[in-house]
Amino acid sequence: MLIGSLWIIVAASLSHQPFTLPNSDYGWAVLVWLAIPASTIAMGLWFAALNIGGATHTSGFLFLCPLFSALLSYLIFNTQLTSHEMIGGSMIGLGIYLLSRYRQ
Repeated sequence: MLIGSLWIIVAASLSHQPFTLPNSDYGWAVLVWLAIPASTIAMGLWFAALNIGGATHTSGFLFLCPLFSALLSYLIFNTQLTSHEMIGGSMIGLGIYLLSRYRQ
């Protein structure tokens, strides 16, 4: 994550916009949310899942990230799911099913 952060700093410095910290309570709340629960706790839970289930069993759940992103976008922002997204979600489900059958 440190290496990725360095590339983001380089890209941000090339945008020629000044660096500013949030100046509202909402801005600070968003920053704290992104720093603690959305990053730190999520990574801790992921490593705990790896410890419990092992990398072989846990890695299949990474395929669910785009599916949950599309579903949350539909539920929260009321976006429309296209046929491509529904087909992709079905393919993800089929892939996870096949992966779980292979492991048994």
